[in-house]
Parts: sequence; C-alpha cells; structure tokens
Amino acid sequence: MTSESTLPRISRFWIDTNICLDQRKCVQEAPDLLQDRRESGGPLIISSSPDTPEKCLQILNAAWVCPVAAFKIEFEDGVVHDANGDYIRNLCKEFG
Repeated sequence: MTSESTLPRISRFWIDTNICLDQRKCVQEAPDLLQDRRESGGPLIISSSPDTPEKCLQILNAAWVCPVAAFKIEFEDGVVHDANGDYIRNLCKEFG
C-alpha cells in the first residue's frame, strides 16, 4: 500500500452531467463517495471529501472507468484532470 504523502491530494471532484452517459461504472468504483440514483444525470455524490488514501483511490478509479471523461478531479495544485489524459490512468496503475 502507498503512503498518503506520495498519493497526490484531491481538493474536489465533480461529474459533468451534460456528458455523463449514466453507465454507473463510477458508482461501483467509489461506493463510499457515490450513490446510484434512478433519474438520469449521473450518480449522486454522497461525500465530496476524499479524506483517506482509500477514498482518493476510489475517486481515481471512478474517473478512470468513465467512458466519456465526465468525472473531473481537481488536485491540490489546482490542476483539473479527467480520463482523457494519461495522468489519472498512471496514478491508478501506480497506486492501486
């Protein structure tokens, strides 16, 4: 397992509901932070505070599995990433 100091800190995350396909793969990856809902528009964010390394990994994996990169993550340095680039994928591979 990785130490919290080596895993980049997540400031916040959100889902762009304008492009979300409602496939709910992210809900399976982040059950402590997301909840499925019947209506369209993406999952319900039940906690926007990924305050443990495990929750941070859940968020990273949720973003990685999104087929349309609707899942956005802002890191502590202010940079926003989604699954379109290699950054999220590389973090998932490196940390779990």
